[in-house]
Amino acid sequence: MKKILILVDKIGPKVKFLGNEANAQVACFTDLMFNVDGQNIKILVKGIDVTEYKLVYIRRADHSHFSLAGSLARCLDKLGITYFDRSFSEIGASGDKLTSYLKLSIAGIPVPQTIFCMGESIKRYEDYIINKMGFPIIAKELVGQHMTGIYSISNKKQFDQLPKKIGEKQRTAKYLFQKYIPLESEYRFLVLGDAVKVVHTKVPRDYSSLKLNYSNLNQNEEYLDVSSISREIQKIAVSAVKSLNIQIGGVDIAIEKGTGKVFVLEVNRGPGFNYDKTVSPEIDEVSKFLNKENVND
Repeated sequence: MKKILILVDKIGPKVKFLGNEANAQVACFTDLMFNVDGQNIKILVKGIDVTEYKLVYIRRADHSHFSLAGSLARCLDKLGITYFDRSFSEIGASGDKLTSYLKLSIAGIPVPQTIFCMGESIKRYEDYIINKMGFPIIAKELVGQHMTGIYSISNKKQFDQLPKKIGEKQRTAKYLFQKYIPLESEYRFLVLGDAVKVVHTKVPRDYSSLKLNYSNLNQNEEYLDVSSISREIQKIAVSAVKSLNIQIGGVDIAIEKGTGKVFVLEVNRGPGFNYDKTVSPEIDEVSKFLNKENVND
């Protein structure tokens, strides 16, 4: 018979007592691992597939784990597993990068294969990650911004070099591991409402060292005529922001070298703009969009 899973921030004597009384397995959020591969989502809890459980009781989720609880709820909906409390599925703008990847995956948007786990659980899952992805593997700190906290792993020993704690408060590191994709080209799309209005090229990423250097990432970017991008790729960009219920979004899309496959690398809510109007049309397009929506309302 399938069992019950009780999920908490920290296991203490009281939750152990509840678990014994309910004949349930007790685990922490740090025990979770997510594997997003196309529209297939797999979740392991201490190495056990979450589908082994009939009911998941999310007992507590503090601020540091709230987004993770919401991401889990979305997955349990897709997997058809009952969980409490249902309110966790309502997570919106408070979600994080993992939440976004899961929503994109569920919506059928092409994203790179992505595995998530806590820094302190890497040792438990590193063989699984290597088996699924091979080398090199890209590790991204979940809270990293502006291309920080990104690492390229070329051998098993380098997993040990990843920071397990980050920030001044030494919070537990959370990582997205992604299969390496050799890139032919990369673009940033500015999607306003139902259409791509601005597109520019991005410098292809270099994965030659453990700690990646993005100091020149914004150099040599070129703004393109939107009509030069295929309708199929534009449709993917628009579908990506719609699946996240974003009205003004920046979508990073890459083309895989050799195969021509399209991948959405990231969707940014509140994307950065180039304010030099002699170079970029972004400010003009955003201004027109805002005024148009104001008139429509």
